[in-house]
Amino acid sequence: MPDLGSIEFKWPFMLWALGVWPLWMGWRWWRHRGSSVLAQGWRPAAGHSLTRRVLEAASLGLLLLALARPQAVVLQPMRDAAVMLVMDVSVSMKADDVKPNRLDAARDAARYFIHTKPGLLQVGIVAVGGTATLAQVPTLQREDLLLAIDDLSWQNGSALGTGVLIALDTLLPKAGIDAQKIIDDANDAKPRPGPPGAAVNPTPPVAKNPSDPPRDPQQQPTPEGANKAIILITDGEGNMGPTLSAMADLAAKHQVRVHVIGVGTPQGAIVRDKGVSTRTQLEEEGLRKVALNTRGEYRRAEDVTQFKRLYDDLGRRMKFEKRGVSEITHLLGCMGMALGLLAAALGLSRAGHLA
Repeated sequence: MPDLGSIEFKWPFMLWALGVWPLWMGWRWWRHRGSSVLAQGWRPAAGHSLTRRVLEAASLGLLLLALARPQAVVLQPMRDAAVMLVMDVSVSMKADDVKPNRLDAARDAARYFIHTKPGLLQVGIVAVGGTATLAQVPTLQREDLLLAIDDLSWQNGSALGTGVLIALDTLLPKAGIDAQKIIDDANDAKPRPGPPGAAVNPTPPVAKNPSDPPRDPQQQPTPEGANKAIILITDGEGNMGPTLSAMADLAAKHQVRVHVIGVGTPQGAIVRDKGVSTRTQLEEEGLRKVALNTRGEYRRAEDVTQFKRLYDDLGRRMKFEKRGVSEITHLLGCMGMALGLLAAALGLSRAGHLA
């Protein structure tokens, strides 16, 4: 399908032909008015006559517009598309400034996203607390994703940067991202033993379930990071592992957009855990920078309804991809001829002539 907002014309000078349209409309009106005064026999009902004239006008308009050879960016259903939900499960997500609490609201909205996601969109889940865990590899199977959401549990600490890193490594298994080295360097720790270049925690294959459609080996490779995205759901309070900003730069390098949903309110709320009370607030400034640096979007969600609207918007954006500029003259021409034939058939069936 063409992106109507991107239409341009190869022969823009032919747009002058559209001047014929009001002249033809005036002539048709004058002729119909004269014939209605002189006619003595059967005349078509006003409704059918009006419908036929509207179809004729639309047909002529499309055919005249086709003379200018319009072209537009063509949108096609995404292939090999995948999204990672990176969900913050740190203790700060217990805050109840989003009801019933931040994590439960995010969990409910994630279920909604999974139920309504485009059919060809693979979704994976990373849980982020003191460590980042790949809770579900990207899959088309909604049941597996829902089970992974249900299994999320609270953790101390918040390694948001590690969560984005694990999501990147899962989305781009052939990109050469050494996740363990990045984590070790960030923690200023010695590398774990093993042969040089060996992956300590190799990324599992993307297709986990036998019912997932097989990849076409003849399919042309897409640019690195194309059709991939990360949705980070967090209150922004990261305090462990690689920094979130550094991992956002890594995502931008690989052309993976990070869309950020900030959970909570700037006023925040009191969180009580193990006898300790702490005020936790939504830290928006850093989250906005992550989205900006990766050409993603930042949105604040203060209730489940806002979550669902954000997911709907992101789902629509991920349903189609741009495939370059293509001429659509034939589409307009075919539509114009189809409407003209329909108008002619209506005239013949009601009045026995084309006038």
